[in-house]
Amino acid sequence: MMISRIELRHFGRFVEADFDFKTGINLVTGPNEAGKSTIMAAIPAVLYGLRDKERYRPWGREGSCSAALILQTAKGTEVRIEREIISDRVTLTEIDQQGMVLLSFEGKIAPLGRSSERALYLEHLERITGHADEEIFRASLFFAQGSLEIDAPGEIASRIKTLLSGCAEVDYDQVLESLHEDYFAITRENPWGKDKARERELEVVRIRLKELETLWTAGRSHFVEEERLQQQIAAVRAELAEKKGQLAEGKRYLEWVRRQWQLEEKEASLQKDYSRVQKVAGKVDDLQEELIELQKNLTYTGLPFEIPESLPQLLTGAEVIRKELITLQEEMTRLRRERSLLGDAPWIPAVVLSVLVLVGFGLFGKGATNFLALGGILTVLIWGFFVFRLMRLNAVRAALGGQLDQVSQRRSEVLTSLAEIEEAVRCLGLPASAVEMIKMEKSLDRHRSLVLRIKEIESALQVLDHPESISGEEKTLSREMAVLAERKELGRPSRAEILRPEDLPEAESKLTRLETDITATEEILLELTRQQAEVRGAATIDPCRLDEERVALQERELFLLRRKEALSLAYDLLRGAVDDFRHTYVDRFSGEIGHSLAFITRNRYQAVRLDDNFNPQVQVRDDLWQSVDRLSRGAQDAVFFAVRLALTRHLTRNRHLPLLLDDPFVHLDKVRLAEMLKLLERVAQEHQLLLFSHSETLLHRAEKGGWHTLPLMELSVNRSLASPSAKGKEKEREKNTDDANQLSLL
Repeated sequence: MMISRIELRHFGRFVEADFDFKTGINLVTGPNEAGKSTIMAAIPAVLYGLRDKERYRPWGREGSCSAALILQTAKGTEVRIEREIISDRVTLTEIDQQGMVLLSFEGKIAPLGRSSERALYLEHLERITGHADEEIFRASLFFAQGSLEIDAPGEIASRIKTLLSGCAEVDYDQVLESLHEDYFAITRENPWGKDKARERELEVVRIRLKELETLWTAGRSHFVEEERLQQQIAAVRAELAEKKGQLAEGKRYLEWVRRQWQLEEKEASLQKDYSRVQKVAGKVDDLQEELIELQKNLTYTGLPFEIPESLPQLLTGAEVIRKELITLQEEMTRLRRERSLLGDAPWIPAVVLSVLVLVGFGLFGKGATNFLALGGILTVLIWGFFVFRLMRLNAVRAALGGQLDQVSQRRSEVLTSLAEIEEAVRCLGLPASAVEMIKMEKSLDRHRSLVLRIKEIESALQVLDHPESISGEEKTLSREMAVLAERKELGRPSRAEILRPEDLPEAESKLTRLETDITATEEILLELTRQQAEVRGAATIDPCRLDEERVALQERELFLLRRKEALSLAYDLLRGAVDDFRHTYVDRFSGEIGHSLAFITRNRYQAVRLDDNFNPQVQVRDDLWQSVDRLSRGAQDAVFFAVRLALTRHLTRNRHLPLLLDDPFVHLDKVRLAEMLKLLERVAQEHQLLLFSHSETLLHRAEKGGWHTLPLMELSVNRSLASPSAKGKEKEREKNTDDANQLSLL
């Protein structure tokens, strides 16, 4: 491949200039500031773009700044690459020998961009030139002015060694780095150097295992105490349930007794009505008035005429829950009062006392060091006591908060039970407010008596409204009394005797004592529950959960250890294999460098070796190797040129790309320069050389060797070697151009 033309449009000091090149050695010569380095810099600018876009913008001119390269490939095709420097708009066209377009590409290709257009452009560039990496280009094909040393060798040494060894398709350094990262994601232990400072997953797992062991030991006693309290709570709850069952059974019995008494009373009433019906037939109005009054009183009770069977039990349950709510509310009030009485930390007394101590010792001590030190010690003791009081105050406040949360939770559960009872009452069609339910419970006995009396009056009215059926009513009352006697017999429990009225106070007293006992048992249950909450709050440890976590962490630790060993072994094996593989190619590469260096230095220096960062060392004696920076400047240039030349041969791989040299031999003496030029003529048989120099020696050598020369003049660089089509335009533009005397940005 060769560069056949470079076209510059408002690039640097060039307004509009074209430069044609041929195969072999092309010498671009001219004085300083004639534009040699500008022409050379245009080549990577077109291929890769410029980060400093203002560097080559013409002074005093706005608008476009562009350059183009025309390349001739080994296949005989022509490739034209043109870039607008400011906007990075690139066009790439490839045509064959018949003028047919094989490839046409256009897009914005920024030097540091990551667009899909840039990726596609670099693919085309790599297909045409063999690589698309600007740093590799500058390290191999681009010989900058006065410096043959590879820039930033530490950054690209790994990539160059990869290319030299033929491993470009597999980035083993990246694989090694990935193994390295995976290993240190597991552990901080570094078998290849100093351990890492930050703990990794394996260390975290081991630390957590030790914490779990400590927690399990500390929490075991709390767990045993909690189990004991749990057993006591279960026993107290069973006892409480039994007592509540007895209480409910006793109340049901007394209720049954009262119903029996009511039936007996009703029976007596029927007998009385039976006799009264015969005697009082003219009292209908009085009975109706009494009935109206009874119905009015019945309405005041808030209960329906027929009471649902479940209503008394619901009202009794609601009363029990309300009592429990009162107890819980009193407990919450007590806890809140205790927490509020704790108050805030005594900041002011501590500050005042500290100031008094310091001022007092300062005044009495009058500058004495012992008194001042004693005052400082007392101040520290005061603040230590304050911090102790503050920590103790926070601990007590946290304990009270935990108890308050438990009582609040129990209150929520009780409220839920009360809401269920209220909902059941609503389902019966009755008001479910607390006031109404209390009113209904208190009115049950009165309601029963009112209903009984209403029924009696209604029965009497039915008789009195029909005097003609008094005899039939008498029979009806007889039947009712018989039915009532049957109901009494059917409702009598087996082996149960009806309680005598005189025994009722004693029975009610027993139930009262049982209720008091239930209340005391509930207080015991509440105290045990509080103690259990304190134990849980102090422990906050579940041994079963700790065991599960410990087993899981042990399995994870075993997995991490196995993975750690596998990654370490893989890293060591792969690194050893890659190092051995690359050293083979680096040694071969060093041999080629030594061959070229021997030719340039006439066998004074014949052997070169490279370290891991691609820094060359030269063998000055059989047993002595010296770094390049210990040699003379001319010897250094010879070494670096040999390195670049060998690097170019390897990296181009059968693609004989052009070499760009900008006055690279200024430090060589005449002898070594002559040998260097011989070497260049030998290299020019395979590569096109673009040599930029102001040296008269090179110009004479070019004339003798038949090189293609392109002389530049300092003030006529816009037309010197331009194509014939541009020379006429340049003659007319030369007088008016603003850039003719501009300094070149080399």
